[in-house]
Amino acid sequence: MLTAFCRSDIPVDGPGGPHRATLISKVTTVQQDGVSTRDTSQFIYVRNQRGDSLNVYLVAKGALSEATGYTLQTGGNTAVLRARALNTNSELADSLTMDFNDKDYSIRINRRDLYLLYPEYYKQVRQQIYTDQSVMGVFGLLEDNIGDYPVDLVHPLLLTTRARLDKRLRSASIVTPRSQSDDIKDTWNCVYDYGKDGKLLSVKAASGDDVRFRKQLSYPAGGAIAMKVYRNIEDRQITERKMTLQPASAERVKWQDHIVETGKNRETELSAILYKNPAQPVASMNLAQAELLKLTVRTKNGSRE
Repeated sequence: MLTAFCRSDIPVDGPGGPHRATLISKVTTVQQDGVSTRDTSQFIYVRNQRGDSLNVYLVAKGALSEATGYTLQTGGNTAVLRARALNTNSELADSLTMDFNDKDYSIRINRRDLYLLYPEYYKQVRQQIYTDQSVMGVFGLLEDNIGDYPVDLVHPLLLTTRARLDKRLRSASIVTPRSQSDDIKDTWNCVYDYGKDGKLLSVKAASGDDVRFRKQLSYPAGGAIAMKVYRNIEDRQITERKMTLQPASAERVKWQDHIVETGKNRETELSAILYKNPAQPVASMNLAQAELLKLTVRTKNGSRE
């Protein structure tokens, strides 16, 4: 799944307050082989008061489809994000480590990927992730998802959070395993380009002539952000996305994808809309299916769809 911007301003619930549940509805329309289908799903995000835990519930076709919990622990200049399946309470392979280096303002992910940050942004990220133990700080840093990261489930929440686009990342080197063989790996050199005003203009992840990810941004009048994203997964699936964001109304986000699956000789047109609903208090991080469905029904009764 494609993502948008790097953020360090995602709010975390303050101490002493209740757990907060945020529901985001996703309406997807797919045109494929002359057939049009429409689907609606709901993502429920539950954060604790401290912000070091996040539970994500995906409800599809009126039933709980997926439930994943994320927790963040820090110590010795290292942060560890652990992911577990809530239905079995078993740890998932999506867990990752982040090693902070204050000398060169870098963060190494999973002992493999290296991100070089501008000093001021590094200080913000270190404070947010290492000191404050913010789970959302981790996802905000990695949301372009160029590497092999557990971002997809949190993607709707990131997109519906207002972005800051000042100078943050200088460069990155990211290693990804081939889907057909873990023994074969690709290294992607990521270049970040900024305008004179410091706003992000483009991101490109390439290895020689091979481009894995490219994002281009422009800023038309009225405060909008226009974005084009290209993602190539081993030449098997190529996705081109167009999206225009209105920062003043980030609670509603819409985009269009053109997807080419080369092995299947198939093209797909996809459009999606996200509707973010106001957060509401819940008594527990762990919600049963009946509680989740009650939340989605309550939202549908006052839905903006």
